[in-house]
Amino acid sequence: MVISLSYINSDPIIDFQVKNVKGLWTRFLAYVDSGAALTVLTREDADRLGIYLARGRSIDLHGISGAIPAYIHNRQIKIEDRILKVQIAFSTSNETPRLIGREGIFDKFEVCFNDKKKTVNFSTL
Repeated sequence: MVISLSYINSDPIIDFQVKNVKGLWTRFLAYVDSGAALTVLTREDADRLGIYLARGRSIDLHGISGAIPAYIHNRQIKIEDRILKVQIAFSTSNETPRLIGREGIFDKFEVCFNDKKKTVNFSTL
């Protein structure tokens, strides 16, 4: 099975959903980032999902701008019709870019970026 998604604004940004605390799906846009270990969303995104940040496991996200505190929560996400359980790091900042990282996703799919066609393909392993 292959899920082929078109880039948004010529970048590997995709539309995906996260299940909120009431069991409803909430839609987000995020970069697919093979260099990111975890999927990352913002403090505001946690609020939209009804998640209390401090109940998660505390970590620091390290990037170009240094370290930013975050909290890991286990959530279900949906890419097209495929539902996956992943760990999401919710940043304490709203300036952190949304990222789809490797954990829980890249071990379920072969992920292929095609910059010429502006698509990212998720092929079931």
